Amino acid sequence: MILLNRKQKKYKHYPRISLGLKSKLLVQEIEKWIKLQGMTTTTTYNILCKNKRGFEYIEHRLHINGRKNLEKWMNIVSFRNPRHISRYKKYKNELAEI
Repeated sequence: MILLNRKQKKYKHYPRISLGLKSKLLVQEIEKWIKLQGMTTTTTYNILCKNKRGFEYIEHRLHINGRKNLEKWMNIVSFRNPRHISRYKKYKNELAEI
């Protein structure tokens, strides 16, 4: 999960969940499932990337943007990574202060 900085008066951050895979078919299947759950996605295919060693590869990315989609994600899927959980808690605390 990423918290994008926004220059808005009401909300300081904007949440985004991103997934990047080499398998186009897997990204398409995940996108279908997410849409069945009532969330919206943005998908980008055939992105040319380089790894740390300089090798090029093709990646396909899926983004889940927005506050409503984040809440749906947390109710259905959630996170297991402690770093993502702490970011989510930080984000919720910021919303509670508003």
